[in-house]
Amino acid sequence: AYLYCLFQACLKKRLFNLFHRANLNLRLNRHVHRSFGNYVTWETPFPVLMKANLPDVVLANKSTIESTIILPPGDISRLDADYDLVYLDPPYVNGSRSGEDYLTRYHFLEGLSNYANWGKEINSASPIKALKSRTYISEWQSKRMFRELLFDLIHTHRQSIVVLSYLAGAYPNEEEIANHFRKNFQCVSVLKKDFSHALAKGKKIELLFIGINA
Repeated sequence: AYLYCLFQACLKKRLFNLFHRANLNLRLNRHVHRSFGNYVTWETPFPVLMKANLPDVVLANKSTIESTIILPPGDISRLDADYDLVYLDPPYVNGSRSGEDYLTRYHFLEGLSNYANWGKEINSASPIKALKSRTYISEWQSKRMFRELLFDLIHTHRQSIVVLSYLAGAYPNEEEIANHFRKNFQCVSVLKKDFSHALAKGKKIELLFIGINA
């Protein structure tokens, strides 16, 4: 419950709704003109924001009949099958190169998700206190290995409902992923939505692949 409330408070305080921008100076420098829209939230102390999310925890506990098991962080390729639904949101690999370093951009989220061991995982040589490199994360960022890892994972969970969030223009392309879904599922849907990231110049298309075996 404590970590859930902390996570939600962090979400509300994100600068430009992004976790990975090095713009803390915009928050702290009172002489800088600010254009972001959550300044009031930024000025609100963490304890206040965390308490505001307690009703969500109470409601979730009342409505949950079965116990909830939270899996520890690790290599998703080793996750056993037999789930009702598997939601995948892998890093996007550019068509011309490997993806950007996940632990550099999202080390704060990874640290929170493994809070008890966060201190031991920090790379002391990193200027931003990023986490130590992990082989399985590096593999998922490699264009050479990404396609095989993704397709193997989808195949492993073909008896579940599989939902994959992806980005048009990334590697592998939409057609390749859709064809792989059709090989593994009887019913396949591909949903598309235009969106733009904060501070991004152009629009992008988010893809949602849904595979179901009746």
